[in-house]
Amino acid sequence: MILDKIFSKISDIAANALTQELSTTPKYGLVCPFSCGSHSDMNYETFIYAIAALKQYFGQFAECAFFNADKTDLLLVSRPLGIEAEKAMLKATKGINTHKGALFCLGLCSLAIGYLLAKQKEVTLFNISQTIKAMCAGLCEKEFGLASQKKFPTHGEQMFIKYGVLGARGLAEKGYEEVIKTYVPLLDELYKIHDKNQAHSRLLAKIASETEDINILYRSDYDTLKLAQDKCAQLYENYSVKEALKLNEWFIEKNISCGGSADILSLTLFLYEIDKKNCKI
Repeated sequence: MILDKIFSKISDIAANALTQELSTTPKYGLVCPFSCGSHSDMNYETFIYAIAALKQYFGQFAECAFFNADKTDLLLVSRPLGIEAEKAMLKATKGINTHKGALFCLGLCSLAIGYLLAKQKEVTLFNISQTIKAMCAGLCEKEFGLASQKKFPTHGEQMFIKYGVLGARGLAEKGYEEVIKTYVPLLDELYKIHDKNQAHSRLLAKIASETEDINILYRSDYDTLKLAQDKCAQLYENYSVKEALKLNEWFIEKNISCGGSADILSLTLFLYEIDKKNCKI
């Protein structure tokens, strides 16, 4: 019964993080409550349906890791659950990919938490990071090694082939060090000077300024990515709602959006909440 409550709480925290990310505005070409951004095939309701469909799976990832903690490859063990979760998302959105990246990173963190609980280790951000590092060791080499030979490579694989960008897999291999060392503490500081929405909007600008965002690359090119990073860096340093709205319009005009960075914002919000609870989930 206690375990069920813990797994349910992980799902609650994950769903809340995704909802807070979705509700952030302005959001640089992304879907928010008041705009579809650069996306004509999805809207706010699409994301709400997806979050509702995905919510239960984050607790299930933790449960999967808890009861399989002695298996040598937790990624392999949890893969069927990940496939099931993605199918549930696509069913809820009628085939639109809203959260594949967020499912990956929050799913990994949920797995790590389940593993730590099983091993009776403290659920700290450092321990979560180290667990993910161990789980994802060699992931890029394994998954990108044959990417060029695939008939239908994923967007991430295409960007690796074209630009050598490691994307979500590269961040996972490093145990999301940047999120834990920089973005979670920074969020705490931003909450002291902004309301929650502005803190999230400004943090997203910071993340986007430092991320080789696959979504931007796929819809444009590397020069556009660098320009977007520069603009996001400028906004972060001199943040105002007026300037954030201007940057959002620029993203829409360019038909790009920082979806990869939004996944990292969701992850930051998730880990911030885990840390805030003093690891007592």
